[in-house]
Amino acid sequence: MPEKRRYIGDGVYADFDGYSIILTVENGVQIAETIYLEPDVYNALTQYVEHLMPTVDESGTMPKHVGQSAPAARGSRR
Repeated sequence: MPEKRRYIGDGVYADFDGYSIILTVENGVQIAETIYLEPDVYNALTQYVEHLMPTVDESGTMPKHVGQSAPAARGSRR
């Protein structure tokens, strides 16, 4: 049987309890945060990722500006 708990990067581990995907953020000593992705939330997240897909470049990475406000032009004042 494959291992359910897996390190996915940036201090984040994914696990599955039979119903929810459980994401934990760990600092090497303890769990700092836990998020339970129930099926409806997981589906909403995957729909959001699909929404972002047109912005993914040929290398498979999203531009830095996706999901962030655009930086102010240099020398401009607001």
